[in-house]
Amino acid sequence: MRHVIEHCPVPLFSDERDDRELVVFLGPDAKGVPLEIVAIEIADGGFPVVHAMRLRARYREDYQHVTGQRP
Repeated sequence: MRHVIEHCPVPLFSDERDDRELVVFLGPDAKGVPLEIVAIEIADGGFPVVHAMRLRARYREDYQHVTGQRP
């Protein structure tokens, strides 16, 4: 998860949950497995992760846009 968050060139922002800002990080993990990571941006600059899994079809187009790679 950390690898994807640290190397995602273009995080996607969503405000689907209350007042908190959800951030979606897409990218391959250190072994090249495409992942989707959802975190909440907090005031101190941290990103507690609330969701992490292998990339689903829902994010395939976004993944290609963000990484420049096909999943």
